[in-house]
Amino acid sequence: MSHARIPVNMEEQRKIALMFIATGSIFTGIASVLGMLLIISSSLKINLISAELFSVHPLLQIFGFLTEFVLGVAYSLIPSFKSHGLPSYPLAYLSYGMITVANGGYIFSMWVSMPSGLSEELLSIFLLLELAAAAIFLWQIGYVIRKGRKTKLEGDAYLFISPLSLLLSLSAVIYSILRGLDPFSMGVVYLALIGFAGSMIFGVSLKTVAVRFTTNMAGTYRYGVYAQSAAVVSAFLSVYFQSFIASVVTSVLFMTSASLFVLTARTFSQSRLLVPDRDRLLAHRGSTRGHGNLLFLEASFMVASAWLISGVFFGLLYSFSLDYWVRIAFIHSFSIGFIGSTIIGIAPVLLPGILSRNVPSGKNSLMPLYLLNAGLVIFIAGDLVALNNAFLPFWAGTGGPIIIISMLFFMYEIHRSLISRKRENSERVSFSDDW
Repeated sequence: MSHARIPVNMEEQRKIALMFIATGSIFTGIASVLGMLLIISSSLKINLISAELFSVHPLLQIFGFLTEFVLGVAYSLIPSFKSHGLPSYPLAYLSYGMITVANGGYIFSMWVSMPSGLSEELLSIFLLLELAAAAIFLWQIGYVIRKGRKTKLEGDAYLFISPLSLLLSLSAVIYSILRGLDPFSMGVVYLALIGFAGSMIFGVSLKTVAVRFTTNMAGTYRYGVYAQSAAVVSAFLSVYFQSFIASVVTSVLFMTSASLFVLTARTFSQSRLLVPDRDRLLAHRGSTRGHGNLLFLEASFMVASAWLISGVFFGLLYSFSLDYWVRIAFIHSFSIGFIGSTIIGIAPVLLPGILSRNVPSGKNSLMPLYLLNAGLVIFIAGDLVALNNAFLPFWAGTGGPIIIISMLFFMYEIHRSLISRKRENSERVSFSDDW
C-alpha cells in the first residue's frame, strides 16, 4: 500500500515559525543581558550579577533561543524542501508549548532557589519536558525526510543529525546533573552548538546554495556527513567517558567536519557557477537582480565560516590548556560568531517569505554584522589576554554592549523587512521549487 503524501501547509508552518522565533527572541534578550552583566563585572572587577543568577544564562541561550529558533525554521523550511507536510501539526504546537514552559521553568527554578542556585530537582523536570519536545521534533523531521521527495538529497543528512543531536545533548545534560557533573561540559557544548544548531545551518546552507548562484562541491559532502556523524557520537560518549583523548578526538572530528562543510558549500568563495560566463563579471559588479541579498549572504557566510574554524581551533586548544578563558572563547566563537553571523545573513533573505509572504527587499544593512563581530573580536581578544588570570582586561567589557546593540539593530531590520509591502498576488514562492 503506497504512502499518501501529506500536503505542505504553508499557513500552519508560518504560524509555527512565528511562535517559535518570537518566543526564542525573548529568551535570548534575557540571557544576553545576563551575559553582558557578567562580562562587565569581570572586566571592571565589580559585582553586577551573582553566579547563581547567571546560571540560567546557558540554559536560556541554548535550550531557549537556539532551540526555539532552529525548530521554528526547521518546521517551516524542511517540509518545503521535501514537498511533504509535517505528519502532525498539533504535535509541533505541543513541542512549542513544552519548550516554552521548560524555559519559563528554568527561570522559575532559579528564582525560587536563590541564593543557593538552580534547584536540581526542578531543573531535571523541565529538562525532561524539553527532552520530550526534542523527541517529537526528531520524529517529525525524520518522517518528512524519509517520506519526502528523493531528489536534491544534499543536506538531508545534516537536517536529520540536527534533531538527533538536540536529543543527545539534552540527555547528556540530564545525566550530568544527576551525576553531579558539569551540565555544560565540552561534549554537551559541541552537541548543542555544532551538532544541533550547526548541522541545521549546514543542511539549510546546502539546500539553499542556489540562492548564491553557485553549486555544492558534491565530492566532499559524503565525507563531511561521515565526519559530523562521528563527531556527534564522540561528543556524546565524551560526556560519559571524560578523558583527554576523548576531548582531543572530538575536537579533531569537528574540525574535520567544519572544514569539509566549508569546502562543500563554498562559503569562502564568490563563485557564480550558475551565471553564464558572459554575465559573471556583471554579477560581481551588482548588475543582476537580487545582488543586495547575494552580497549580504556571502559576507555573512564568510564571516560565519571564519568563526566556525576559529571555534573548533579554540576547542582543540582548550583540550590541551584547560584554561577557562579559552573555553569561553570556544563557546562564543560558535554561539555568537558562527551561529549569530549566519542568522544575521540568512534571516533577512528567508524570514520574510517564511513569516509574512514578503519578498526579500535586497536592501539589507551590514551594520548588525559589523557590530556583532566588532563586539565579539573585543571579547575574544580579552579572553586571550586574560589567559591564566581571574579577570578580563577592563576594555573587554565594551564588547558586551556592542553585541547587544547589534542585536537590537538586527531586530529592527527584520521588523522593517517583515512589514514591507507585499507582492500583489500575495502568493509565496515555495522553497521546494528551485532549492
